[in-house]
Amino acid sequence: MFISKDICKGEGDGDYADPDNPSGYITCSGGIASKRPCPDNELVWNAEKKICDWPYNVKGYKPQDTKGSEAQKGTSIEVLRWASLGVNQRTHK
Repeated sequence: MFISKDICKGEGDGDYADPDNPSGYITCSGGIASKRPCPDNELVWNAEKKICDWPYNVKGYKPQDTKGSEAQKGTSIEVLRWASLGVNQRTHK
């Protein structure tokens, strides 16, 4: 999906974190930005390695529960995915 944000302005071609979605990234090519999802809903973008990676491998990654607070260990990935999208898992709003 192409996006109209100037997120690639001043950046070289490559892959960058998506500020709106930790489970995806943005590819800049020739100044054009394309949003890309990580291939597995359980993965998040690892900016250091520039790959989709397991959350426990990403320095500083703090999953959030549906209330927006830091999640306790063992929180399901489904809850984290809904929270990253800003969606209440119970109401889907």
